[in-house]
This record gives sequence, structure tokens and C-alpha cells, in this order.
Amino acid sequence: MIAISPVVDLTLSNPDIAAVEEKDYIVGTPALKEIGEWYRNTHALQSPIVSPLFGDFTHIAPRTIFSSTGDLTNPDTHLFAEKHKETTTYYEYPDYPHIFPLYPIPEGEDARRKIISQLKTKNKPS
Repeated sequence: MIAISPVVDLTLSNPDIAAVEEKDYIVGTPALKEIGEWYRNTHALQSPIVSPLFGDFTHIAPRTIFSSTGDLTNPDTHLFAEKHKETTTYYEYPDYPHIFPLYPIPEGEDARRKIISQLKTKNKPS
């Protein structure tokens, strides 16, 4: 699994989010809260199905996560990566907005190269 700026806790209750949100000009908590209400359907926001931060994912496939300290999802993503450091490759970049690797900007080029390299390496035919 490769995740770019994942939302791993739709409760958005981490107090560190507020300071980062001021820098993130792509996404805000009001939009994510609305998406969370739609996405959760009948599940609690704390359900691991909705908010993976609350689950135990140590026994599933390894994952690679790309995040940035300028992305409001970063505080929770960082916690998730720490919680699952044995099975998570975590790349944290400084001060870029939400999903920055997807933009055609030089700052995202390093992340895109890593993603492409991983896809080529992991998906070779047997």
C-alpha cells in the first residue's frame, strides 16, 4: 500500500492539527469533517475501518506513507507511522501542503520518484 497524505483519524481531535492547518492551503478540517460524516456511514469515527489510527495493523501488508509537516493530516499520520514503524516506511517532507507529491512541482519530484521506484520493484512479474 502506498498512501499520500492519508487521513488516519477522522475525529480530527489531535490538538496539533490547528497549527498545521494554518499552513495547509489545500484542505481544511471543515471539509474533512463533512467527508468523515459521509464516509463513516453507520460506523463510529473511532472505528479502525474509518480511522485506522485506532486499529492494529501490525499483521497486514507493509505500507509506505508520504506526508509533509505542512499538511494538516500530518500530526495523525506521523502518530500512525510511529505506532506501526515495523511495517511502515514513512517519508516526511518539510512544509508542503496536502497531497503535494501529486502536483507538478519540483518539491514533489522526489516523492514521485520513490513511488515509481517502489511500484516497479514490488510489481515485477514472477
